[in-house]
Amino acid sequence: MRGLVRNGVRAAFKMIGDLVETLSFATKANKSFDASLGEVVTNAVVTFSLSGVVYQEKRKDSSLIETKAILKLEDLVEEGITDLDVLDTVTINGILHKITPPIDSNGYTVTITLTRALA
Repeated sequence: MRGLVRNGVRAAFKMIGDLVETLSFATKANKSFDASLGEVVTNAVVTFSLSGVVYQEKRKDSSLIETKAILKLEDLVEEGITDLDVLDTVTINGILHKITPPIDSNGYTVTITLTRALA
């Protein structure tokens, strides 16, 4: 059954054609403590591009309009992203956006909320 849903998601992204845009992501530079070295180690920022659908939606709790993007979860997994909290920024049509909570996933697609990043 899982395979049928996954194939349905792939087919849906193919069918919407020109609504799909290229999004360029950057992850956060995470810090962790390496006990063997006895020091804090900073992981490098990873950048990659994925296809997604960008849309605007009125927030349920206010009159504000939010920008959101829908991605295929399997595309993120193929890029090695298993923890969605590492996603930091996305560039769409040359405009930098910050990825902000909530990040929603249903196991097949991921919906991210975007705010325009100030230069």
